[in-house]
This record gives sequence, C-alpha cells and structure tokens, in this order.
Amino acid sequence: MAIGDVYNDISADVVDDGFLTIQPPSTAQASIHNIYVPETAEIEIYYTDGTNPILVITNTGSLYSTQFHVTNTTYITVKNVSGVAIDMGFDGIETKA
Repeated sequence: MAIGDVYNDISADVVDDGFLTIQPPSTAQASIHNIYVPETAEIEIYYTDGTNPILVITNTGSLYSTQFHVTNTTYITVKNVSGVAIDMGFDGIETKA
C-alpha cells in the first residue's frame, strides 16, 4: 500500500472475549477513523505494544470519526465483550508505507 491509501479489514465471527487486532505491517503507519460492530455489540478498545494493554474505551456499537494512530509496535485491539460472536471491521488511511 501507499501513503494515502485506505487501510481496512473485516473479521467475521469474532468470538466472545476474542479480538480484532488493528496492526499494520512492520514499516507502515496508519490513522484509524472508524471501527464497525453491530449496533448493540459491546466492545473494549485497548492501546498496546503487545505486552502492556491499556483499556482506553468501552463502547456499545460502532465508533465513528476516531483518531487512533497505529504502528506495527503500538497498535489497538478491539475486544468483543458482547457474549456472542460478532463481525468487526475498521477503516483508516495509511500515513507511512
């Protein structure tokens, strides 16, 4: 991907207590704008380096117009705490290739 390209993904059937990891490739950086989950789904968002997770948001439903800056070494994970499997997705822009 190139700088300015859309960076996005969808993970189907993320199990309860499972995670969607938003972590670009080793040399890339991205700004995450939206996190998509079903309207009634409960989620927790963690900022992490893979060892030290920091709970930054608990939310019900999707998050729009957010600003999470992620690299390969500091990134976010979205935890499903809904009690059932859900589909999750995100989008943003690659800021460094």
